[in-house]
Amino acid sequence: MSTASPINRARVLHLYRSFLKAGDKFSNYNFRDYVKRRARDAFKEAKNETDLTSIKRLVEKAETELAIVQRQSQLSQLYGAEKLVVEDWEGSGKKSRIREHGPN
Repeated sequence: MSTASPINRARVLHLYRSFLKAGDKFSNYNFRDYVKRRARDAFKEAKNETDLTSIKRLVEKAETELAIVQRQSQLSQLYGAEKLVVEDWEGSGKKSRIREHGPN
């Protein structure tokens, strides 16, 4: 997004959704979870900001960080990671299907 475009609710919501989508693309559960949690916390923290200069600065910072997250998620996809126990457990819907990891 261009920093010259006006800052409005739709732009901020698009930025937020873009963070969540970029977070979903990480192959590693920990990175996926961190990016989404960090985006939620940062946007929630800034939601009551009223100073236009501060809002503009926050949006520019978020756009810069989004570009970094998107690049990192692309790199993450190149190097697949083995699913964690948590991922198997959440995705299966069955609590009994936990597999063991590590040396026996």
